[in-house]
Amino acid sequence: MKVRQIKLREILATNSKRTIEVEIETNKGRTRYGVPMGTSTGKYEVKSYPFEHVAKSFSLIKNHFIGRNFSSQEEVDNEIKKIDGTNDFRNIGGNLALGISASFLKGFVLESNMEVFEYLGGRLLPKPLCNLAGGWHDSEIQEFLVFPKAQKSFKQEIFNIASIYLELEKLLEKEDKKFLHGKNLESAWTTSLKTEKILDLLLKHFQGRNIHLGVDVAGNYNKRSPKQQYTFMSKLITRYHLKYVEDPFKEDEFELFASLKRSNRDVFVCGDDLIATSLLRLEEALKRDAVNAIIVKPNQIGTITDVKKVVEYAKRHGVLAVISHRSGETEDALIAQLAVGLECDMAKIGISGERICKINEFIRIEDKLNI
Repeated sequence: MKVRQIKLREILATNSKRTIEVEIETNKGRTRYGVPMGTSTGKYEVKSYPFEHVAKSFSLIKNHFIGRNFSSQEEVDNEIKKIDGTNDFRNIGGNLALGISASFLKGFVLESNMEVFEYLGGRLLPKPLCNLAGGWHDSEIQEFLVFPKAQKSFKQEIFNIASIYLELEKLLEKEDKKFLHGKNLESAWTTSLKTEKILDLLLKHFQGRNIHLGVDVAGNYNKRSPKQQYTFMSKLITRYHLKYVEDPFKEDEFELFASLKRSNRDVFVCGDDLIATSLLRLEEALKRDAVNAIIVKPNQIGTITDVKKVVEYAKRHGVLAVISHRSGETEDALIAQLAVGLECDMAKIGISGERICKINEFIRIEDKLNI
């Protein structure tokens, strides 16, 4: 595939902050990718820079891609890494790296007259993992999550979760005198209710609705001692039958992750900041038996090839692969295509607001696969 032109533009993310979009033009047409951004970011993610920094880098490197024939995604991504010369994209920025990488993936797909999931060879829809309620960094639980116990149809289960989300709104009206129908950055309900009260509501009213409960703790922001946090998490898992716990501890506390996993064999203990979509971090976590699930965020690692390698390694080792949105998203629905193409086990995508861009893409893919 030969690129005739490559452009960089500044656009807005869903949190109203500025992000970047990369667009390429080939003989078949144009493809583009808008790069998301995170609010809870770990220290092991690749570097991400403001538009001004990225624009300077882009002006220096764009000619490496114009007019050159690329035969594969891996060739493109190797070129990006070669240009940057570091293991965390501290020179050009991981956001620019991903913008180039993902727009090239779409270019290869356009050349092949396929969709991304078809190009990657996947056919399995993930289970949705959806944030119904939550606070943010000042909360002991960042996200209260649900996912299907069993799934025959993505569409059926996402509609079920959407109904639960709307029913929860009515419950919060009754139970939380301060509830004003507010939403957080991922369009989950914000409430002044305490952790236990929220979980009580979910367990009492929805336990017969084919869902498991889970939480994203965002452990880097935890203010308890390691021992206190371990006790707190253990009690929540037991009392509320939690089946998914994401980042219960800080991003270097492998042993605490491992201990919680050993004590709760039927729970997915998931690493987000602990792993940062890094194959090296995943290998270390598995050596220590610290996780049985990982979050996969393309902008944590910077290239489509590295995303693919992490997912494939996780699946080979029996680790649940959970592809995930970010708090600052764009309208781009590529992660839905990647989730199916790489046959990820779950997709963390939200349930309301602009998050429906990804949800509806899954529905369209499922329709196409069922034809």
